[in-house]
Amino acid sequence: LNNWDPRVWVGRKIYVYTVKEVIGEGGNGYVLRATGPDGKDYAIKVLKVEAGSRAEEYFKNLTSEASTLVSVSNNSNVVKIYAISVDMLVLKEILSGNTSLYLKGPPMIVMELMSGGTLNDLLSDRFYYSTYWRKAVYKAVASVAEALVEVHSKGFVHCDIKPQNIFLTLKPKDPADLPNVQFKLGDLGGAVKVGSDIVQLTTSYAPPEAFTNKAEPSFDIFSLGITLYVLPVSYTHLTLPTSD
Repeated sequence: LNNWDPRVWVGRKIYVYTVKEVIGEGGNGYVLRATGPDGKDYAIKVLKVEAGSRAEEYFKNLTSEASTLVSVSNNSNVVKIYAISVDMLVLKEILSGNTSLYLKGPPMIVMELMSGGTLNDLLSDRFYYSTYWRKAVYKAVASVAEALVEVHSKGFVHCDIKPQNIFLTLKPKDPADLPNVQFKLGDLGGAVKVGSDIVQLTTSYAPPEAFTNKAEPSFDIFSLGITLYVLPVSYTHLTLPTSD
């Protein structure tokens, strides 16, 4: 499992979903594009399974809180979760080394497919040189802030706020499309209850106390502030040098 290649799922079925491609990989899972029984495409996050004393505890907590996380995702500023599937009997077999079960029935989260990519992707496309960029950044941060009100009100901490987890409803072809983009907070799979141990975080966006203390909503506020800090809103009025 430590050297798992997610491309083995392409062309196969995971439960009732036919996998079309691998979209990406994060610290705790692989993201796949798959077609459901209704003919629509969804994003499936297959969670990584690593041996250790906390593995079963994490998945038990995820299962027990599944309905609440689905409810949180009903917020228009959060990527919609359709299902969280964890079979604890299958998980025990996977942890014991039965990789064939990880291929056929891994723990996973079925979500709406955000075809626009992430806010981080726009940085590589240099959208930040546009006069539309500043408002787009503020709109994205405001959407995440509203999403966090919902997350925190349900007693959860997201724990991994960063541009890579802010998703776009559509991919802009040029900067003039930015006003039409809706931004949503994704990756609730790593969210934990307030006062619980943190299961995932990104070092460069986390507050120092996240490495020693239990999860608190203030951690997300700090990370959102860092997210705003690293996005180059000052480039909105950037003047490129000219040669003499």
